[in-house]
Amino acid sequence: MGLPHTTMGSAIELEESSLRAGNWREMLFVRWKALLFLTLLSVSAPGEPRLRWRWTQPDTEILGVCPDSTGSKVAVVRRLHWPDGHQAEGAEKKLAALQRRAKKEPRFQDPELVLLQVSGEARLIDWGWDPDFSPGGDRLCYIHQATPATGQRILAATLYGNWLEEWTEASGQHRVLARPQAGSLASPVYSPDGQRLLYELQAAVNGAWPGTIGVGVYNFSTTQAQTLLAPAKQRELDVLIQPLWVGNQIMALRGTPLKAGTYLSDSYQWQVLNAEAGAAVITTLPSSDLMAAPRLESSAGRLWIGSRRFDLQKKNWLDKPTQVELGKWSPDGKCRAATRNQFLILSDASGREFWRTSLPASASSLRWSANSRYLAVICTQMRRGQFVKDEVLLYTQTPAVAACIDSHQA
Repeated sequence: MGLPHTTMGSAIELEESSLRAGNWREMLFVRWKALLFLTLLSVSAPGEPRLRWRWTQPDTEILGVCPDSTGSKVAVVRRLHWPDGHQAEGAEKKLAALQRRAKKEPRFQDPELVLLQVSGEARLIDWGWDPDFSPGGDRLCYIHQATPATGQRILAATLYGNWLEEWTEASGQHRVLARPQAGSLASPVYSPDGQRLLYELQAAVNGAWPGTIGVGVYNFSTTQAQTLLAPAKQRELDVLIQPLWVGNQIMALRGTPLKAGTYLSDSYQWQVLNAEAGAAVITTLPSSDLMAAPRLESSAGRLWIGSRRFDLQKKNWLDKPTQVELGKWSPDGKCRAATRNQFLILSDASGREFWRTSLPASASSLRWSANSRYLAVICTQMRRGQFVKDEVLLYTQTPAVAACIDSHQA
């Protein structure tokens, strides 16, 4: 039976006319059609992502977030706000109080890695950065903050010596997986099969600011850490690296300086590498991409360079250059999240927008769960150039949204 064409307005009018005419059978039939219309509408209309949970803490910055695949817990990196730069102007009393406290509590403003339950419970894990849940959700890898960072900017010197750890939720046990030979480690990510762990080697590359100059991997079956791409220099400048998983294989974007510079070069040659095959070059990006590093992403075993898909087997582009705004692809490759003018926007793989919602403030970070069901957003609210608060919003995709995405891509 097809969807009735009768609208609710016309159904009510027909019912009233039926009552006036004393035609009870027609009245019952009209009521049945109206009920059927509402039932079919509720089933067939695509649902929308909904806000599942939100969290904020007064005077606290949120510097990292990772939702698990059940939507029941979120790992957050929080740090008490310390006014800096222009925000410190006129905040002399507050700064003096913070400095006095730092003498008594040298780690009170260090980044705290916290496991937050949507039900309301909170569990302090360690001082650290860059959390990532294992595919099973029972383990959490992160970067341990090795030395006190209270009152300090997030510079290479502040992060120096930071190592890679894994925490098991059931036992509460920590274990060190890898330590840096120099500089620091950063941004660990589990492989989709959970058998290995990718991490970055970092050092000061832009004055005092850190950057990625190498790639490492930890193998859980051998319990060994290995450097895949060692740090290198060209024209006395660091070669820049941007690694990622493409399926269960490690790829990387390498930027080789083409000109001398003070800290960074004015021009780089960008190449996509297979980091596990002797750094074999897959493709060299055209000269139009030399000035700035393109954004490298992967989803569903596909590689995205900027807004274009790249075929790793045929080694050619699958899309023409577009002006599609860059966002964060879901791991299953069906959906891209982006923010624009304080809106959160979801689009399918063709770039077609199918949902948007307003955010309470500008977004500073987006993070999908491993199964693409949940999306965490960090919003930063400023007022007259001063920090007000950070807030985490956790959205969930309903089954209807998944069906809507699939229908758009069919």
